[in-house]
Amino acid sequence: GRGPEVDLDAGVTSDNFEDTLDIWRQLLEIYERDILGLNDADDAGALRRRALNAFDLLAGYHQTLGLAVSGGSDSSALLMLGAAWARARGRKVVAATVDHGLRPEALAEAEGVAAICETLSVPHTILTWSSLADRADRPD
Repeated sequence: GRGPEVDLDAGVTSDNFEDTLDIWRQLLEIYERDILGLNDADDAGALRRRALNAFDLLAGYHQTLGLAVSGGSDSSALLMLGAAWARARGRKVVAATVDHGLRPEALAEAEGVAAICETLSVPHTILTWSSLADRADRPD
């Protein structure tokens, strides 16, 4: 089912902060339904305002927002929207990608995200995952 209806144009309040996940679900629905078929500049402007307001909601009073970016299409779109939000609002976005090492191409994917972040002027860190078994061999 659908989550609660949230007016994304209303701005950030402490009362609607708990609906953040539902807002992102709504944005995803809007993207899937409308973004590829947008022909009207007003619709594009409304979608942009909604996305900026959603990031306002996520960031709250914080000046910096951290994003986990895998390199897939969803998180890459989130990164691009986040970079646009940071520029529009005079705030900062930072990104991190986990090199989980579960597939041989994982590091290359993380490095690809780093390259995209560089073009967007978004600071990026690659975090290397290690299992608990790996840590057992190391002294604290």
